[in-house]
Amino acid sequence: MHEFVAAEEILNVALRVAKEKGATKILEINVEAGELTFLNQENLSLAFETLSQGTIAEKAKLKVEVKPCQISCHRCGYEGDAHYTGPERHDDLGLVKLMALTCPKCGGKDTEVVGGTDYFVRDIKIQQI
Repeated sequence: MHEFVAAEEILNVALRVAKEKGATKILEINVEAGELTFLNQENLSLAFETLSQGTIAEKAKLKVEVKPCQISCHRCGYEGDAHYTGPERHDDLGLVKLMALTCPKCGGKDTEVVGGTDYFVRDIKIQQI
């Protein structure tokens, strides 16, 4: 469950920044996550709630904005948003590989993912003494 690891990283960043700012309480944490992180928001929230108990982030709102992945198309040169639609079977053995992301401009599959695989804390709202 990679949501637990993500929640722990998010909490650690928020606690570090809050400490630097002299916060007494973290009220809200806003996170931006690329769709290719495949973070389940319900599991992420549950993990965050569990990990934040007993800290100044306890009961903080965790808000996650999911951003589409970004691709670069080698066929037409498009660079921008694309959407992952799921795995695609590629061989007779039934091996599943990630489907190449289709270019929304030319429909080509000769694309490279250049964004949307990470997450980060965009900002936090804190309470100070």
